[in-house]
Amino acid sequence: MNRIVALRLLGEIMKWDDERANAEYRWLHLMARLKYDAYNDFMAGARFLEKLVAWLLGLKPAHRSAAYDLVRRHLIYIGSAELERLIDAFYPDTMRPWLAEEVARRRDIDVWRVGIDAGSKAALEDLRRRTLLVGLSEGAHCDRLRRANPGILSNEQIIVSHQVGEEKWMDLVKKLRGDTKDDKALFVRAVLIDDFTASGTSLIRRDNDGSWGGKLYKFLSAVKAEAGPVFEPAWTAGVHHYVATTRALENALVLEAQARRELGATWYNRVDFTYGYEIPVSVMLPNEAGPLKDLIDAYYDPAIETEHNLVAGGSSDMRWGYKECRLPLVLEHNTPNNSVPILWADSPPRSANPVMRALFRRHQRHV
Repeated sequence: MNRIVALRLLGEIMKWDDERANAEYRWLHLMARLKYDAYNDFMAGARFLEKLVAWLLGLKPAHRSAAYDLVRRHLIYIGSAELERLIDAFYPDTMRPWLAEEVARRRDIDVWRVGIDAGSKAALEDLRRRTLLVGLSEGAHCDRLRRANPGILSNEQIIVSHQVGEEKWMDLVKKLRGDTKDDKALFVRAVLIDDFTASGTSLIRRDNDGSWGGKLYKFLSAVKAEAGPVFEPAWTAGVHHYVATTRALENALVLEAQARRELGATWYNRVDFTYGYEIPVSVMLPNEAGPLKDLIDAYYDPAIETEHNLVAGGSSDMRWGYKECRLPLVLEHNTPNNSVPILWADSPPRSANPVMRALFRRHQRHV
């Protein structure tokens, strides 16, 4: 669709006067060009403006104003440029300060001396190499993390999955010992990295049957399953998300403390949680009675629900997103299921009432 035609059609759909239409056209053209057109699901001839027109046409006239207001006033879009800056900042802003503080603690000196003391500098380099970085999903962007830190982080200390086989574990240890010239060297820390967490339950959770689950628990289980040691007895873990909600950070701290109490010595020695950017509670969409709630309720299709929505006490009702996170968030590579489904869901073929049509279609892991 020609973009000028799309904009004119949008004005007719929304019944804007000339002044309002001109203001909205300028904003839409700017945001489409700078951000929204880059969404990974879009293609030539069907980018943001065309998708927006089709999305609004699928709604009744009474609901279009609330739908446009959701995009215009509430939508948070994190593009590749923002995410790359957060990846680039991980080592200087998060990892290196921890290394310096740990070296200072071990050597009983002030942190500021680590950069000028020859012995401390050598200890920092050794500790850095003995730190394993673990991608929890493709969202960790381990390739970008490597390129952002040439000569600082070794390719042999970054792995792209928390599910590691015995052969890979032994290869990591072998290369660590070769690089450190220490035939007994083991890793002292693992940092688990992912792009986004909204509820914290994919990281650590208590499943409905009472058992512990989540990637943090699974990684520890994988480490313990190995025949030979990979980490020193006093090793610690860090968890870093490039983007995290305040709610997820709070939930993770509560659940980790509970796991520590219940699992005792079989749990991690210590777990630290860090993030690149925090999304505050204030961005959550209001769910009280009003035009937005009417829109959400009118265009919710229960057919999008799956058994995975019920994990860790989740509700099968997804109208406000998984775990009712009520987020208006879109990540350029995919839209999280914690965001309101009216943004990302299509009614499936089996639906008896196919009312949902996605604006930023989500690629589902669980179908």
